[in-house]
Amino acid sequence: MSARDEAIRKKELASTRMFLAVVALAGFVWRINGAPHPFVSPALFKNIPFVAAMGVGFFSMLANLSALVFVPLLLVEVNGLSACAALAHSADRRR
Repeated sequence: MSARDEAIRKKELASTRMFLAVVALAGFVWRINGAPHPFVSPALFKNIPFVAAMGVGFFSMLANLSALVFVPLLLVEVNGLSACAALAHSADRRR
């Protein structure tokens, strides 16, 4: 597979995932507004401090997960360490 075909495939996958995310969001909004006893009250999304706290929590967890994934990759790719050496290096720095 050529690099161009790979780029087109990635773009198609991204478009498909975005479409599925929009459909899921629309389904969620439809469900919480139509259910007699919704799992999440629609009134919560009108509460600005709640929405801000949810955004901060989301981005904090995103940063945490990113560090968990990308720091070992950085140690392996940039510093040329093996996976075991990267693990040992990370463990030594925590002490």
